[in-house]
Amino acid sequence: MDPLEQFQVLARDKDIREFQLYSVEQNRLILTGSRDHAYYHQIELRFENTRYMSIPMEFSDPIFRYGEEDDYERIRRIVELENQDLIIHVEAETPAALEPQNFYIVAQTLTLDSDMVYHYQRENLVDGERLASWA
Repeated sequence: MDPLEQFQVLARDKDIREFQLYSVEQNRLILTGSRDHAYYHQIELRFENTRYMSIPMEFSDPIFRYGEEDDYERIRRIVELENQDLIIHVEAETPAALEPQNFYIVAQTLTLDSDMVYHYQRENLVDGERLASWA
């Protein structure tokens, strides 16, 4: 299954509605989803070779989809695209807006991780669990 399809199913099945910009390092962007970001996150969307992003630090109820032709035209006015670039369109609610807003990410690859990532020290982790790098 495609990573965006997997993401939509996982977010729906686990009732994950809150998302954060977790990390931007060199050309890697990581977005996380959780029901309680203070303690853990259960979804990581990793964008590699990220060339452009317009995404808020926190957002909720996102709908992710691959860019369509009009999205490509809009983004080409902002950044030069390469053949292997993916445009990801994100429609989401933000703390500042009353209605969903449109955001974009341009990257070459997208992967999904569904480990339970704890944001605090914890012992006896099992398969599918890990600590955040900073915990």
